[in-house]
Amino acid sequence: MVRVYSRPEAVNSTTHALKTAANVLDLLQEYFGVPLNNEKQDFFAVPVMDGMPASGQGLTFMPEEDLLVNPTTGTVEQKVKVARALINQLSRQWFGNLVTPSDWHALWLNEAFANYMEYFLLGKLYENEIDAGGALLRMIKTVIGEEKFQKGVQ
Repeated sequence: MVRVYSRPEAVNSTTHALKTAANVLDLLQEYFGVPLNNEKQDFFAVPVMDGMPASGQGLTFMPEEDLLVNPTTGTVEQKVKVARALINQLSRQWFGNLVTPSDWHALWLNEAFANYMEYFLLGKLYENEIDAGGALLRMIKTVIGEEKFQKGVQ
């Protein structure tokens, strides 16, 4: 069960996050082949929040601007921003909560997988609405290296 909490006057702006989080959760469980042990996944839209989102098993606090989209005036860019934030936080339920590196030197893997899943799942969620070309170019650059990529562009 996915739930999104907000201030009462912003409750109509939770719809996109609620639907997206449920879709992302399904996609991640299918991709990883491991369901989460949580019976619930709660997101709290915090009006004023210093720093990054904070999460643990089944509970995530996020800045309102990373979670809420006005259903009538929200743009595709705003929806994608929310989707990226949700993908990032939900993927951490696997990498960081379910699977944790054995020592702090490998902690970068949590970040790497969360960032990778953002681009990977955005393509699945918005394949008809956004250009995934930027993500593809970034992946190519990562595989062949900055220098070769720049040479190819030149």
